[in-house]
Amino acid sequence: MLKRSVAVLRGGPSLEYDMSLISGQAVIDAIDESKYSIVDIFVDKEAAWYHKGLPTNPADILSKVDMVFNCLHGTYGEDGQVQNILEASAVPFTGPKAFEAAISFHKALSLQELSKAKIENLKIQGQFFINSISLVDKGALELSDEVFQKMAPPYILKPVKSGSSFGVVLVNTRDELANAIEKLVLEFEEIVVEEFILGTELTVSAVEQMRGEDIYVAPALEILKKDKKIFDAEAKYLEASEETVRMPAQISSELKDKLTQVSKDIFRRLGARHYARIDFIVARDKDIYFLELNALPGLGPNSLLPKTLEAVGIDFPQFVEHIINITLEN
Repeated sequence: MLKRSVAVLRGGPSLEYDMSLISGQAVIDAIDESKYSIVDIFVDKEAAWYHKGLPTNPADILSKVDMVFNCLHGTYGEDGQVQNILEASAVPFTGPKAFEAAISFHKALSLQELSKAKIENLKIQGQFFINSISLVDKGALELSDEVFQKMAPPYILKPVKSGSSFGVVLVNTRDELANAIEKLVLEFEEIVVEEFILGTELTVSAVEQMRGEDIYVAPALEILKKDKKIFDAEAKYLEASEETVRMPAQISSELKDKLTQVSKDIFRRLGARHYARIDFIVARDKDIYFLELNALPGLGPNSLLPKTLEAVGIDFPQFVEHIINITLEN
């Protein structure tokens, strides 16, 4: 029997390069080689593709595989760029399509999309978008005043196009805000300033066509930030240790039901496909606020999605086989 070939795409030109290598290796290790042949495709930090250590043209290698398991994270891998390459080759691949990837990865566009959707039980916090043009035009001090007039501190600043909480900063005053705006815009070009919501941070893992549901939503995992007010990139690279997460989250059955439905609505609205992880803040008054959708979350041994699924009896090789099957079938 001829085995079908699964290409695993990993690496990439983003700040999440190392995490992508870990995710890709985890998927490779989990694939049943008695059923599938594995094609390991490495993408370097300049977005050049390699197979077996040799440079390869994406169209050439993609014409030889049955599907792609996309383990790229961040810029290029999640923002629609690599999805355009995959779609041009007409090869089935995991994760969102190009247009949906561009929307879900862009924090401004995804927030605007969810604001229009008016999803029941979902709140959208105040936000203010700043790019390099507005910084040159108005300056950091004037922009910080505009933010202050729209919403009160403290504030969370994030790059509009970045994952794993790279570049996320919490500030408490207008002076801190002005300094952070200047620094982050120079580094990332476009940022969003959000109202800081004090509450419990939760992350929800969702998988399509699992356990008899169109979208299976696993019990929420609670982020334990200890002395930190935000779950930053440093903490995320530690990921699911006993010090950083509680599985499952200690929440009421009512809140659990609301989170489940909200997660399904966000998954559909932002065009997620196959699997995703969605981050929330639940305020002290129990209002649910959206943080971001991770359309291609980390899949390493300590990553949050695999740990969440493992806690409900879905081991990683089972998850990987399921994703391969639904990608090939659909």
